[in-house]
Amino acid sequence: MPQIIDGEYDKVIGYSGTDMSHGYITDDYLAVFNGRGKYDVLDKMRRDDKCTASLLSIKNPIIGANYHIECEENEELEELFEDVFFGNGEYSMKKPFTQYIKEILACLDYGFSIFEIVYRKTDKGILPYDLLYLKQSTIDKWETQD
Repeated sequence: MPQIIDGEYDKVIGYSGTDMSHGYITDDYLAVFNGRGKYDVLDKMRRDDKCTASLLSIKNPIIGANYHIECEENEELEELFEDVFFGNGEYSMKKPFTQYIKEILACLDYGFSIFEIVYRKTDKGILPYDLLYLKQSTIDKWETQD
């Protein structure tokens, strides 16, 4: 069903094109992609040599890139978050940043990636500590607001 949002500055009319019934996507053109069986099909597809090579050609440059954080006008905050995401200090996240990138890039294989953010309280404030990866096959349906 299309959404119409009237705002003070803009009017947006849109629809994702995806029909859902009680949180389940119901309009896939191929019946094999409806229900939980789709993950077996996607696994077979992504393990095909040509598909694997294509996925790696997209993922490897992203995984191998050099990352940094820039905070305008706040060098102390920049250093803190560099340590949180990329460092090995007392404020660093649980796993190396490249491991999180690999898990995030699973969205290319399955169409989405979902994480639970874990924070920890430190003397510098509340900082991110971990991203708990939720395997795609454990997601059965979407909770949506109508």
